Amino acid sequence: VYSQAQVVHAALLAIGAETGQPVQWHPKFSPPTGTEIVIEAQWLDTAGKWQKIAAREWVQDVDTDKPMQTNWVFAGSSFWQDKETGEQIYQAEAGDFICVSNFSTATLDIPTESSQVYDGLLFAANTKKIPPLGTPVRLVLKPKLKKAQAAK
Repeated sequence: VYSQAQVVHAALLAIGAETGQPVQWHPKFSPPTGTEIVIEAQWLDTAGKWQKIAAREWVQDVDTDKPMQTNWVFAGSSFWQDKETGEQIYQAEAGDFICVSNFSTATLDIPTESSQVYDGLLFAANTKKIPPLGTPVRLVLKPKLKKAQAAK
């Protein structure tokens, strides 16, 4: 049985994206790496017209009040094996699929140091740009492939 995050992970691999490494905290901070992923958010407005925006516009830097400046990277999360059952569990399924705070279990993370500790948060929701609660939203993940990969 494959999970939703695993299916997206596999789809990114199938179109040429490459996993890097999740964030490392020890012995020192090392940012997550991988193919850069541009995320576009799409939704129908109240008039039934399609709207779209770079998803990073929905994320606001708490110090500057400007939108997040970086795209995500395909860090790739990892698998954990249950010692009793032998079952392989894709760690991003715990909720760390697309993150703006660094988690070693994230599939997509930001390539800058961003703590998950509340008083150290770098980002907040830019509610002025986000459609109303309950609006169905589609996320389109667009890997920035190297030219040789894109030509295949």
